[in-house]
Amino acid sequence: RNRNKLQCSKLKRVWSEKHWSGKCSATLLSLNKVVSAGRGIFTSAVFSQGDFVVAYRGELIDAAEAEHRRKLYHDARSIFMFDFTWKLKTWCIDGTLEDGSFGRLVNDEHKSPNCKMKLIEAEGKPHLCLFALKEITTGTEITYDYGGKEWPWRKGKARQGKFIYIAHFILKATQCALHDKTFNCLKSIRTFKSIRTFKIISKIN
Repeated sequence: RNRNKLQCSKLKRVWSEKHWSGKCSATLLSLNKVVSAGRGIFTSAVFSQGDFVVAYRGELIDAAEAEHRRKLYHDARSIFMFDFTWKLKTWCIDGTLEDGSFGRLVNDEHKSPNCKMKLIEAEGKPHLCLFALKEITTGTEITYDYGGKEWPWRKGKARQGKFIYIAHFILKATQCALHDKTFNCLKSIRTFKSIRTFKIISKIN
């Protein structure tokens, strides 16, 4: 137990399902109330530029199943579905289920976000992960740009409880070298020390 605690403290960003749902994640991020949004995710530690922050967890489904679920979810208050392109096919991570994970609760900020969503391929599977665009101090809300322009809360309306919203994003494959210059790709890769092979394969435009 002490060894795991030391590893979390030293590396901070460990890539594994155990990390996402374990105590290590809980010591780096926290769930708090946000007046305009209902809930938000805040840092409990300092994140450096390029650091992995949190994964967008949920059930990985294909495009047909995603479309089917959208029809079923039509009357739901909150829908968290994230579409992306991987290996020339459209996939979706359905994060609708309240599973206790933090990535699905990160709020939108299109003017000055402190994180960016990237598509990561690890152990032959796609993962959506947020990386820090800059240094993020302790106690700061984690945000990223959802993309698009028609989100109701961007017009000054509340983000939760009154609207049905489907997070629909398309990620296009690219090489790490084509990512924003604000990211140190090698630094990001070094933070994933517990995985054998992975690569950053796309970004949100």
